[in-house]
Formats: sequence, C-alpha cells, structure tokens
Amino acid sequence: SVQTHYPLFNPPFHFKMIEDNQFISDTMQLKSKKPDPIKMLLKILAYVDEKQEALLPDKWQIEHIFPRKWNDNYDLNGFTADKINELVETIGNLTPFEKSHNIKASNEYFIKKRKSYKQSKIAMTQELSRLTDWRPENIINRTNEMIRKLKSILLTWNDNYDAAKQLYDQQHRAEEST
Repeated sequence: SVQTHYPLFNPPFHFKMIEDNQFISDTMQLKSKKPDPIKMLLKILAYVDEKQEALLPDKWQIEHIFPRKWNDNYDLNGFTADKINELVETIGNLTPFEKSHNIKASNEYFIKKRKSYKQSKIAMTQELSRLTDWRPENIINRTNEMIRKLKSILLTWNDNYDAAKQLYDQQHRAEEST
C-alpha cells in the first residue's frame, strides 16, 4: 500500500460534512473545555480574510463581542436570558483581539468596545467597528456566516488533499513500473 510506504498521506484526511447545529454545539463544547481549537478556527478565519495583510499579533485572546457578564436591564430584543447566555459562547460572538485591547474593553457593551475594535490590527475584529450595534441577531447571523466559511475551507482542504494524494499515487505507481 502506498500509505504504508509514504507517511505523507497517513493518516488520511477526510472532512465529514456535519449539520450547522452540530457544528455550533461542538464549538460551544470546545470553548467551555479548552479554547485552543476555537483559537485555531478564529485564526483560520482571520487569515482567509483578504483584508488581513499581516500576521496576527503574538499576544491575542478570544474576545466575547457581547459580554459574558451583562446586566438584566439590557434590551434582549425578545430573547430569553438563557438564550443570550447560549449565544454568548457561539463562534459568531467571538473574535481574535489583541490582549492589550481586550483588557481595556473588558466586559463593556459593544458601543464602548467599538473604538478598541477600530484600533485592532486584526481585520475581522476591525470590521466590527463599522457596526452600530451588536444584538443577538448579529450573533446568529455571524455564526452562520463563519460556519459557512469554515465548512468551505475544510471542504477545499479535503479536495486539495484528495487531488494531491491521487497525483502522488499516480507518480509512485509510474516510478514502480519503471
């Protein structure tokens, strides 16, 4: 077998398509257990952004756009407190943010954080400064958009892997027959 002799394609990579709700649930569980996989997903999204011209800063954190701690008099737009607490941990409410800016933004509401977002060197975070408000609907829409992008990226990687493996296998067979 080619895989036995050539570890480049061992173990094989295959991205299995999952439903959006499962993806949301899985990312929420990852966030609560260990932030590294979420950081990786955010980093992927940051680097595929055409506006991101430089490497991400060395010291960045996961920023909760809608704060984890919020007061009860905030207009929830018909959403329950339980639903807000659930949305706060979805990937659509998260963005990579320089540690120094994140400390300053703390648990402030979006309107106060916008100035810090504008100063960010991370394009996807800076883009948030153009919005006038951040509501549960924004979290849902951004979550869906980020999932769509991630699935597209992973499917592209899968296709590229399969094409490269196929070419590699053809070349190896040709070498063996000579």
